[in-house]
Amino acid sequence: MGWLILSIIIFIVCIVVNTLDEINCWQSDFIEYAGLVMGSASFAASFILIACMIDTKNSAKVTIDMYDNIVELTQELGVSSDAIMEKTLKLNEEILEHRVRVNKFMTKGLYSKDVANLPLLELPEIMKDIPIEYD
Repeated sequence: MGWLILSIIIFIVCIVVNTLDEINCWQSDFIEYAGLVMGSASFAASFILIACMIDTKNSAKVTIDMYDNIVELTQELGVSSDAIMEKTLKLNEEILEHRVRVNKFMTKGLYSKDVANLPLLELPEIMKDIPIEYD
């Protein structure tokens, strides 16, 4: 949300600067070109951010469906395979990322509260005993 507000403010400032330049309050080619470039960039950024905010609901639904599938698979199989474990770790990382960023002002609309409220998936005891190797 914060990034969207910031890009809209920059866009409005660029429109005002270009309008004042056309009224001949300023006679500078640099201000004119800088206003056009900044205005175009902020308009594009606003458009992209709005599209991402609209897509957040769909991607949250996919993440929740994936979460439900992994829970069902681990309950049915009893023992997790390497592929399921890899997806579990990636899904836990995604849930944690949503938890961290969902309430921040700058990224509020880009992350889902539904995904942030999901409990983390349990790792089997076998995976807890394996030491983590850092690169």
